[in-house]
Amino acid sequence: MIRPWPDLAGLDRLWGPTDPLGAELRLQFPDRWTRYYTLPDGERIARTDEQRAEQMYRYLAVQNALGTPALVTTCESGLVPAAQWRDAGGFTVYASAVDSAEDLVPLLRMVADDQASEVIVAPTDLSWLVHPYDGGIDVIGPELDFADWRSPRADGL
Repeated sequence: MIRPWPDLAGLDRLWGPTDPLGAELRLQFPDRWTRYYTLPDGERIARTDEQRAEQMYRYLAVQNALGTPALVTTCESGLVPAAQWRDAGGFTVYASAVDSAEDLVPLLRMVADDQASEVIVAPTDLSWLVHPYDGGIDVIGPELDFADWRSPRADGL
């Protein structure tokens, strides 16, 4: 189940001054950042049902390897039930509480189809952050055992 985040002031204190923008996370936390592709060879757009299934498998595998999510933020209203949280980089950020990674499947499908962006998923203590995007997943946290999904580029992109 996804519902509006109940304590925005508490979330503000926990998050701190860092802008909650997915595309900025790798720049703000370069020493904890790893990128995983959702399709082989870094393809961004799924063209078949098999590729769409592979994208969702990888999104959920990464999420489940990290643990149960509790928070999801977006910069687009109406994607999921959410509370308007803060302004960041010219965007309005919305926060939601989520019970499981499976609850995120409809939102992740929108991300994979490039219909939603600037999504961040995290646990309540923010010990890791996940930014899914069309074509991949940026993780701020521990390196996961998905080496064959990592970017082969020297810069990690």
